[in-house]
Amino acid sequence: MPLKIRKGAEKATLSNAITNADSSNIDNIVNILLSVNAFEYSRKVAKNESTKALKFLEVIPNSEYRSALQLLCELSLDRNS
Repeated sequence: MPLKIRKGAEKATLSNAITNADSSNIDNIVNILLSVNAFEYSRKVAKNESTKALKFLEVIPNSEYRSALQLLCELSLDRNS
């Protein structure tokens, strides 16, 4: 389920930041994202995708490439920022 930013001003702030690569309002942007649990949501989605990727890697024969991809998935799961 995608996140919903309901307030017009908040939506405009985020849209401007994304469209114009504008970080001048970063404190407000972070507060908006925190208010809708965006960081928690993003971590959950990333964890689900990484878990799926690890499952798909199971059918690939062992190799340095498979190991590198597995490590990338595992590192993304352990990431704290």
